Amino acid sequence: MICNKQYVVYSRFISFSCLLITCYVALLSGCATQSSAMQMNNQGLRNWHDGRYDTAEENLQQALKQARKDLGPTHFGVGIILSNLGLVYTDQGRYAEAIDVFQQADPILKRKYGNHNPTYAKSLNNYAYALLRNGSLKEAKEKYEQSLSTYEAAGTPEADTAATINGLSTAYRDGGDLVQAESLANRAFRLVEFSDHKWVSKGPILQNLGTIYMEQDFFDKAEEAYIQVLEVREKKLGTSHPDTGYTVWRLASLYQKEGKNEQAEEQFKRAIAIFERRLPEGHPDTKQLVGQYAEVLRSAGRSDEASELTQQYAQ
Repeated sequence: MICNKQYVVYSRFISFSCLLITCYVALLSGCATQSSAMQMNNQGLRNWHDGRYDTAEENLQQALKQARKDLGPTHFGVGIILSNLGLVYTDQGRYAEAIDVFQQADPILKRKYGNHNPTYAKSLNNYAYALLRNGSLKEAKEKYEQSLSTYEAAGTPEADTAATINGLSTAYRDGGDLVQAESLANRAFRLVEFSDHKWVSKGPILQNLGTIYMEQDFFDKAEEAYIQVLEVREKKLGTSHPDTGYTVWRLASLYQKEGKNEQAEEQFKRAIAIFERRLPEGHPDTKQLVGQYAEVLRSAGRSDEASELTQQYAQ
């Protein structure tokens, strides 16, 4: 039997609209022996955290199959594994599949935990993230608001609440409401500014603020924010982690908007190299990234190179 303390829902922070996001570190304890389902779930979470999304999916699929067999399809452990699988699907760019598994997980976790529990709030936050990536901004806002009210009712640590507020900020930002987006992002940052969580929670919020600044043409503030985040991610996650790649992409986008084509090209090439190595083939973010780089090439009079590049990734 699987002990309750072993089940962990990981939660995404929001930074760029693709979202980086970092996870909460959890200690798994409570039983002398873990079931094979929980062992595979925990291995999947470790692989997800390290940016090995395909391997994480394999782990979680195995965990889900075993948990359904051992515990039944409506056990809360199944709901948690589904929620974690939804997070992996989202990072793989498989948004419809992610939303589907979150829809399966939601009633299971709500029945187990109710509307005053941080575990359910984390699952709602992840559900909102998938909706956001799918472009379903209205639905994403609703889920973020629901997650936030659940966190607040549970008296959750400020870092968790800040993550959801930052996600809500991103939804407003992607919808074009930069005033509300900046207000929410600053609110989130104030919650963790003096906390012990340091860059685990602050970095994604700062990156979101950098994007808001960029869209307001506050280029110096945006660059300062991105470089701070990039330096920490390179140190903490490594230079080839997908989350590092997303920050490099943001910096490339900033230089592109400023007309600094040489600097933009350098960062686009670096981001593409990371995505090619670490994201699944055909990931929508890779295609979007390549499309932006092609724009830089065209603006520099290198249309042939741009066409060749886009054809390569269209296959």
